[in-house]
Amino acid sequence: MNDHRPERAGICWPFPCGAQALHNPNKPMEQLTLRERVAIAKRSPRRITITVSHAVSERLVNASVEQGRSISNLCAYLLESVVPGGR
Repeated sequence: MNDHRPERAGICWPFPCGAQALHNPNKPMEQLTLRERVAIAKRSPRRITITVSHAVSERLVNASVEQGRSISNLCAYLLESVVPGGR
């Protein structure tokens, strides 16, 4: 049987190994275990791939040039501004 579930591959998905949940902002850092602090420190941004229409692509390129930022930075900003829990 070919089992490709992340936990079978030695990956603690969707959280870093040892972290049962994401950091609770109401819990002071001093009260976190060393394992929880290490898991928080190891978090890093994730890459995603999307496909957009030519028209959207052109609008993104024009907006990024006008704002002096990369297209990926503009897209990250736009996503963070509309996704709940973002900026």
